[in-house]
Amino acid sequence: MVDWTAAATVQQAYSTFSEVNHIFCGFYIWDYIKDIRYEWSYIRRRRDKRSWMALCNIVCRLATLTSVSLLLALINLPRPSYCQAVWITLGLLSSLATLCALLIIAHRITLVWPSNRPVQVVVSFAWIAAVGSLLYGLLKARSAWDLRLGTCTVQDTACLRAPALILLVIDTLFVSLLLWGCYMLPSIAVMSFWTKLYRLGALPLAAAAMIQLAFTVCVFVDINDAMNLMFHAPALVMLSAASTRIYRVLEPYHNGLTHLSRVFVGTSFMTDPEMLFATNPAINRTIRSPRTSNTLEVDERDPSHARGAGSSSISLQPLKETTSLTQVRLCQSEADLSKPHTRTKSRML
Repeated sequence: MVDWTAAATVQQAYSTFSEVNHIFCGFYIWDYIKDIRYEWSYIRRRRDKRSWMALCNIVCRLATLTSVSLLLALINLPRPSYCQAVWITLGLLSSLATLCALLIIAHRITLVWPSNRPVQVVVSFAWIAAVGSLLYGLLKARSAWDLRLGTCTVQDTACLRAPALILLVIDTLFVSLLLWGCYMLPSIAVMSFWTKLYRLGALPLAAAAMIQLAFTVCVFVDINDAMNLMFHAPALVMLSAASTRIYRVLEPYHNGLTHLSRVFVGTSFMTDPEMLFATNPAINRTIRSPRTSNTLEVDERDPSHARGAGSSSISLQPLKETTSLTQVRLCQSEADLSKPHTRTKSRML
């Protein structure tokens, strides 16, 4: 029978821990560099074109990148001088990355379940529970320099059982809500159930939940500290990569006019004057005859609002009809941008 507390076994476990985490940390560094143009495009935007969810996405990516870099530094630390400081900083940044990733997923769930108050309450309490569990893990974080191994080691990792279990339950809950909501939503256009799964990013999140399950099992078995933390960084890397990838894919699209379009084309609350909207062709649209030959006034809800238009005008160019979702580009006129307190009219290009 293997003695997991023997010096040779512990040394082998730390060697395996180092190899596994080098692989996952290298993967995330490559993933970040591959999509670094997203951060650059965000910086170049005007302030009124930025969204808080895009900022949350960038913070999640930066915190994860710094966390994996500090983990590599912790594994290869040559001296015991900064062992505890590096571990505390690593815990803070990894907790921040986890919370940002869960916030992105929670926002996605609220769009999958629009106007469903019980689901929104459950998701909110789950996120607050994640905050509490991560704070508990930070308070218990402790590391020391091992003279036999010549490396910085983490002590008392068994105290991470409660945070690991809570995060596993939250990950499973979020993935289940995404899958259930994706299945219950009515089909639109020719979009199949598997296409919905791909667009909602449920499969990468399921993979992250499986790695979180492996981490939880290792912590509860409590073989040794190295084995307990074997899947801690991989779980963070997969969760962060999956959630931020979902947002980056869907972020160029604005929330649509219906909850279905919001689900399938984006999570951004950006205020760009020009946005792609995916609208449901089944929605009735009333087109009013223009007062002049150059303009047409369109109002979907109350035609009486179209009268008394002020200085705004709407030019309409017919789009090609298709059986799929109608996509039009809406942009605000300069007169509307100068009057933010008034009802915005749109110019269809």
